Amino acid sequence: MDVKSESGLRVLAVNILGRFLMNPDKNIRYVALNTLLKTVHLDNTAVQRTRSTVLDCLKDPDVSIRRRAMELSFALVNPTNVKSMAKELLTFLETADNEFKQQCSSSLFVMCEKYAPSRKWQMDTMIKALRLSGNYVSDYVVASLIQLIGECNDQQVYAVRELYRCLRDADLDTKQPLVQVACWSVGEYGDLLVSSSAAADDEREPLDLSEREIVRILEGIIRSKHSLLVTREYAINAAMKLSTRFSDAVEPIRDLLEQMATNVSIEIQQRAAEYTSLFEKPQQFRFGIMERMPVVKRGSAADHSLSDVEGGGLTVPNADDTDDLLGYHGEKRDARKKPSPKHSDSLLGILDDISILASDSPAENGHSWQTNLQQPTGNAAQDILNLLDLDTSPSTPKARPVTSGMSALDDFAFLGGDDSSMTNGKHAGVTITVLEKNGLKIEFTVSRSNDADTVEVDVVVNNFTVEEFSKFDMKVAPIKPVQVVLSQQSGTSLAGHGLSPIHQHMTLRNVNFKAPLKLKLQVSYQTFSGADVVEQAIVSNFPVLDQL
Repeated sequence: MDVKSESGLRVLAVNILGRFLMNPDKNIRYVALNTLLKTVHLDNTAVQRTRSTVLDCLKDPDVSIRRRAMELSFALVNPTNVKSMAKELLTFLETADNEFKQQCSSSLFVMCEKYAPSRKWQMDTMIKALRLSGNYVSDYVVASLIQLIGECNDQQVYAVRELYRCLRDADLDTKQPLVQVACWSVGEYGDLLVSSSAAADDEREPLDLSEREIVRILEGIIRSKHSLLVTREYAINAAMKLSTRFSDAVEPIRDLLEQMATNVSIEIQQRAAEYTSLFEKPQQFRFGIMERMPVVKRGSAADHSLSDVEGGGLTVPNADDTDDLLGYHGEKRDARKKPSPKHSDSLLGILDDISILASDSPAENGHSWQTNLQQPTGNAAQDILNLLDLDTSPSTPKARPVTSGMSALDDFAFLGGDDSSMTNGKHAGVTITVLEKNGLKIEFTVSRSNDADTVEVDVVVNNFTVEEFSKFDMKVAPIKPVQVVLSQQSGTSLAGHGLSPIHQHMTLRNVNFKAPLKLKLQVSYQTFSGADVVEQAIVSNFPVLDQL
């Protein structure tokens, strides 16, 4: 499928693969699913014809086939079949193994965010997904659903009543993420639960509610020994917010908080003590602090987290189609002069590319890649690294905080004192954006060190899509004589909506402050659908170094 062919031949090949899915040999079925998953971004319409057979593979006894069928099913979703596909995937989620539930629920949220015909349908689907997934749900799905409810003013009554019905279930201990969303909704919009106008608009059986009954349900969650700490925090926050939305349940809420002020959990104890102290203040203080949360602005890249392909489907960029990292401005290397090395997708293959570039471009030779991987030991490994002009100094820099490097006392600089631009051994930094593509954003905060010809760089990596990225890795190649030392990155997973950025510190040595600084950057990560993505960039927008 990597070779461009006539559409008729490609359709014929897809039809043959579709028949392979009905083969009794599980190996043939797996190969067919794997090939269709690679083909769907080339001809989504042709692969759509095998949709019913792919959905049947969700019931296959082999776990590998079920996983590939799930990934392919999400890739086949488009605006015309989103309802039927969501129904099939929810049925699969109901009986799926626990190892599938987190990925399936997260992919369902991405699917609903992209193709939902209405916000009400999206909320219904996600509430069902949370109910079926149990405790196997990513934190960013909880945060994203909360954000969705806060955005949709016309659906808040419906959402809070549906979520309150979930709190009446007997098995809340196995549905903690759902309980967290429900507690937040009840705390924010509890007054809508008991309003007569909301009850009249309820399409299902009306809820006969009282303010004290709602508080009793929250109290049961707080006191439950099986509730997670974060769930109890959601519940105690909701109870405190209801003290400003209810009139008949203020005293029971205050009594509950006073009892929780002696809880064995330090976190619950502190929250309860702080909330109890608010009752001793004038009433307007409590109402002002506990007013409804403002709508959180979505990340700038939330609407294009996944690339569109012809005919729809949830896909990601193909790593094989990325531009050559080693050529400026995306220029391709001449295959006749620079043949691609074997195992080009491995680390050694990348290093071979660097050696080829060094031999072809003597003016800019010696690109030294620095990664988070530990260098192998031994004479052979040392010879390889020396051949590639890699920096093998045994220095192990300590990880530095990426925030600003400023001490807490700097917050009081307005009181007077030294106005020096130096903080903690380096100059104040300048922040630049070095890569922003498909929701991934990488920023460098560049500062000049006290040491001669040394530049410190704090790296912050954010994911502003609605899905989670994993296996993130960054490689940097400076131009000689510059040397780069990377500290270990703070993690490898990037939650959606910029909830958990990755931090890393980089030190550049032997820098010429009079000349422009350039770096070559390569990042790789894996999406929830299991596809590997590689992004490459030339970083040439560094600030003027001698003016830092």
